Amino acid sequence: PDILIFLDTSFEKACDRRKMDWTMEDYLEQQRRVSHAHENADFYLDTTSLTPDGVLNQTLAFLEKYRNQLFED
Repeated sequence: PDILIFLDTSFEKACDRRKMDWTMEDYLEQQRRVSHAHENADFYLDTTSLTPDGVLNQTLAFLEKYRNQLFED
């Protein structure tokens, strides 16, 4: 990908948002599986305390900044 955006959240919020029946062990395994993406992300955002609009706004702000940097070079 040209840009890697990593959206993260806490175990509690993930279960609440998706009504998942994951255990903490399941969540930690998922975190392990995506750790390479997390480490190499161009933009990391912890969404735990954000609304969907907050996530959108911060992501769009990053993309706008990224786009502006491309055109400056």
